[in-house]
Amino acid sequence: NGLGGTLIATTSGPVISTNSWNHIETAYNGTTGAISVRVNGVQRLTGVSANTGTIAFAHPIDRIGAGIGSLPLIKDLVLWDGTGTQNNNFMGTVICRRLDPDSDTTLGDWVPSTGTTGFNLLAKSAPNDLTYLSAGQTGLNHMQFGFTNLPVDVTSVRGIVSVVRARKIDGGDANLQVGLTSGANIDQGADRPVTTTFTYYYDISEINPTTAAPWTPVQVDAMGGRVDRTL
Repeated sequence: NGLGGTLIATTSGPVISTNSWNHIETAYNGTTGAISVRVNGVQRLTGVSANTGTIAFAHPIDRIGAGIGSLPLIKDLVLWDGTGTQNNNFMGTVICRRLDPDSDTTLGDWVPSTGTTGFNLLAKSAPNDLTYLSAGQTGLNHMQFGFTNLPVDVTSVRGIVSVVRARKIDGGDANLQVGLTSGANIDQGADRPVTTTFTYYYDISEINPTTAAPWTPVQVDAMGGRVDRTL
């Protein structure tokens, strides 16, 4: 439905069964207003909205006519746009997986807040700012970690999102850079300043820096995560 409850398009009958997981992909062209919806890889709906422009936030809801029905359950949410050379169109069935640090390759000049290992302080299912790794400003060597493997039934990888939660403790300069390693090569994320408040920072890697092609499951299993304080 568009603004004001105007019906844009509808299917001739039900295309989603109740109490089941379905992979639904929706594309919207902000210039033409064209809309396309695929369910489990099959195009089920097309339409053109009179309202055009940029979507700033995606919020899936269940509409019944001009009203809102029960809220659907969303298991994996993936957003893409038409920019770049990778993942810029319908991607097919995808699943979001979490990979936790499970081994220390090197701690470099980073110091665990407790104990002698670092990976266990990063493998958290919820924020815990009482345990961390810290680094001073001078003579700094990076830290690097290995990750848990992908499930054996994974056949392809669309991309990898690295997530770090960091802060600095005073008003001085502090820049952090997170990269993903493949052998001797690194796909570096942004070299960004951090604030005095704990903040999440994200980088996206779609291409293996060694092969210049999308990551494979085998390569992801051998991947490392590298963290540098650059300033």
